[in-house]
Amino acid sequence: MKKKSLTCPHCGVELVAKVKMGDEIECTNCRKTFPFGANIKESGKGSVDSKSVLSISSTANRDFSTLLANGKFISTMGYIWVALSVIIGLYFAQQFEKPNPLIFGAMAAILGFVIIAFGQLISCFVSMERGIQDIKKEIINLNKGNQ
Repeated sequence: MKKKSLTCPHCGVELVAKVKMGDEIECTNCRKTFPFGANIKESGKGSVDSKSVLSISSTANRDFSTLLANGKFISTMGYIWVALSVIIGLYFAQQFEKPNPLIFGAMAAILGFVIIAFGQLISCFVSMERGIQDIKKEIINLNKGNQ
């Protein structure tokens, strides 16, 4: 059994103890006991507490807003691409009275739809990440309520 660095959920003091899942730990500061388990995170590398999640969430929303803007920009460029492809294809089809420009316009429009899908995919992943951040906040609030 390795020594683990833990944070007391009651007073926030960092503790070092040899523990395994399910062990009862007594805080040396506040003398309250708490179980080492799923609701208690190890402090240090990979730890999650309410303050760090809230700060990560506010930073992530700011960072992801730039990514979301890029996704929307790419989608908008795709819509413009599709519109121009159709207009140019129809224009040249009328000028030359041949179906070749119309076929090239349709193929270019298909490429535009791929560009739109890529932009929507970026927006989808940003929405998923924001949802995950909201779920983390709710789990932390639920854990606080159970203590």
